[in-house]
Amino acid sequence: MVQHHFRSKAALIEAVNTELITIVREAAPAPIPPEDTVADVGARITALMAQHPAALDYLAHLLISNDPTGQAIFDALVDIGRAQWSHLSGRGLVRTDFDPTWGPLNPLVLVLGTLILRSHIDRNLPAPLSSPGQLRVWETALNSLINDGHLRQRPAP
Repeated sequence: MVQHHFRSKAALIEAVNTELITIVREAAPAPIPPEDTVADVGARITALMAQHPAALDYLAHLLISNDPTGQAIFDALVDIGRAQWSHLSGRGLVRTDFDPTWGPLNPLVLVLGTLILRSHIDRNLPAPLSSPGQLRVWETALNSLINDGHLRQRPAP
């Protein structure tokens, strides 16, 4: 039935890749970040992990195998990260020692590393990473790391 609908394995792979790109695009942050960019991106990634675990497993496979679709998605995510950090930098919110090359790459490596190593991470958690509680803990830890590592301390209100 699948062969009849897609005509070839290549057409099936192309359809799956197209769906993956759609899923990632829908989760991507807006070109102009909201006030709390880190929280917005963290929430988007966490929702993506909760709603599309199979798609993210496939993305991890594409990244590991150096597939052209995985490369294109990675490069697009780097571009989004650069734009986000550039915007934050323009608002004076990043530290003076912020590295414009590694600044956008580090959070991406943390997120994608989590996806790629999820089965190993799961073994070290009290519940699977995909559980709502663990996703909240992961998002909080990731946001804290980014906020405390790259962003200037915000004055107390």
